Amino acid sequence: MSAKLAILLNQPPLSSWSNQEGLDLAMLCASFGQDVALFFVGDGVWQLCPDINPQSAGRKNFHKSLKAMEFYDIEHLYVCEQSLAERGIDGQSLGLEIQLLSPARISQLLADHPQVVRF
Repeated sequence: MSAKLAILLNQPPLSSWSNQEGLDLAMLCASFGQDVALFFVGDGVWQLCPDINPQSAGRKNFHKSLKAMEFYDIEHLYVCEQSLAERGIDGQSLGLEIQLLSPARISQLLADHPQVVRF
């Protein structure tokens, strides 16, 4: 059985390199057989918007990287529906296969992961 790792991304895009580092960690761990789940909460939900242009800040296209998660066998992508609503973001417009969850459900899932890394 592979280790379960939750990566929680809660920083706004382009505020620091932490979002990209979190995504890189997810891909690295998944490539070594870990069961990885990505959680987007708070201002981290802004990273899911396809119109964010990270290249303007010299960073990778986060949205394209998220679409590649299936190649790393990262099948668990979760977003806080409350965080989306508070920011006026329509979860259906993200163009990603991602599960919208309540804060309570996210807490339950995080509790199931022995390792949680926050970015």
